[in-house]
Amino acid sequence: MFTITGVYAVKFYPTGSVSRDKSAFKMTLNTEKGVMAFLDEQKPFVEIEITNAETKENLTKYFMG
Repeated sequence: MFTITGVYAVKFYPTGSVSRDKSAFKMTLNTEKGVMAFLDEQKPFVEIEITNAETKENLTKYFMG
């Protein structure tokens, strides 16, 4: 399991509206594939940290390159 915490730079809504207010988020995902899909769909971020939920190892560089 992976925990993603961060702050959105902008937030897009299904209605098509965009919020430029910075908003914090925290998610838990089960797979690496899920993390990659989240990163592809939810950019841009002001800040982001990805950790292994069990070991607390920081994996941000692994996923972000």
